[in-house]
Amino acid sequence: MTQETANSAGPLTVVYSHNSVTDIDLTLKAAGPILGKEFDRDSIRFLSSWGSYLKPTVEYRPCGHYLSLLDSSIKRAVVLRNTISIPSSKSLAVVFGTMLSRMGEGSEIFIQSPKASKASNTWVTSEQLRGYLPSCTVADEAGKKKGWIRVEWGAGVTDDIDNLGSIYPRLSSQSDGFCQVLGQSNHLFSDSSSQSSAMEVFIYSMHWALHSRSVIDSLFHMYEKSDFMRVLDIGGSFGFLACELATNGHHVTNLELMKYRIDQVFPWLIEASGVVGRVDGIAKRMEELSGADASFDVICFMGSLLCIDRDDVAGVLDRASRLLKPGGLIILRENMLLPENATTHGGHEDRFTAAELHEHLQTVNPDVKYMCHQGQFRTFEEAKGLWTLFAAVEKQPECASVDAQHQGCVPSEK
Repeated sequence: MTQETANSAGPLTVVYSHNSVTDIDLTLKAAGPILGKEFDRDSIRFLSSWGSYLKPTVEYRPCGHYLSLLDSSIKRAVVLRNTISIPSSKSLAVVFGTMLSRMGEGSEIFIQSPKASKASNTWVTSEQLRGYLPSCTVADEAGKKKGWIRVEWGAGVTDDIDNLGSIYPRLSSQSDGFCQVLGQSNHLFSDSSSQSSAMEVFIYSMHWALHSRSVIDSLFHMYEKSDFMRVLDIGGSFGFLACELATNGHHVTNLELMKYRIDQVFPWLIEASGVVGRVDGIAKRMEELSGADASFDVICFMGSLLCIDRDDVAGVLDRASRLLKPGGLIILRENMLLPENATTHGGHEDRFTAAELHEHLQTVNPDVKYMCHQGQFRTFEEAKGLWTLFAAVEKQPECASVDAQHQGCVPSEK
């Protein structure tokens, strides 16, 4: 998204906000420590994650979370607390690094730190950012302003981003290409001429991939998994997560029932993401994968379990366990429908509960790990109350003796 050049001598500043952008004065108050008392309002633009829910003005543009591109006309970005909803991770550092890269020499980002009593609840720290973006200057309490982190552009920021590995720096500037390919496919828009519908798909898919990857990386670290694994993403849609994981050295298979996504959109995404040869797509059901038992190190269900019948969940997880190598991981992400949300989501009673899911996962291994959307580990009792729930379970070697008789490769056909 191109920003207008401000009619002022000062550098253009972008303020990333969330729902508080509905009240510009409230946003200005939150960003006040960085903007100062005497600021040129004409040199400020406001970006919000609420997207099309709000109307753009001269000084305010809605954006898809953090996907509104910054360019060389902008030199400062002020990121208010938790506006960019990615846990502290390489993925988050890639977003900040890409912002700096697009803004260029002399640019800087001011990040508002969350108020938390425990270090584990901190969204991001200066120490972490120094490790992820070593060429950039990172300072706590920017300009002696408590609660802020300042990250200054460095000449090697592009190399820093490349070393972190992500599709974001490449794809964030190719949304128009995705919209064109999607529009030419068999995808049915509610309004077939609507470019905004395709853009919403792109924004949601990119956010989903970055956020999921950040939590998956934490789980890989916990289970001491290597960088080079064979991953199966079940119900992976257009393949954004598959491509994101592939940039981190894995070989990923995107298993997706909607054939047009695999045949018409996924090839473009693979090429645009720069992961040719590291991903493949199959338009089949999981039970149709012949000769694939004990072939995968990781199997992901990122929202796909809620798309099947409640009574089929146990069988699907059992099949997934057979596809895993001994010691392999099942990782899932589900937006659990809590009772208080039943009136706003159809078919609530037909969805499985967290307790039912826990029982099914324990058939793979009694030790099930849970995380929240912020990438923090939770007990099962805590997990039952989460809206977005991540879970991981490791296949026990003693349960895999039968699988050893069925070693094989994933079929190459689509």
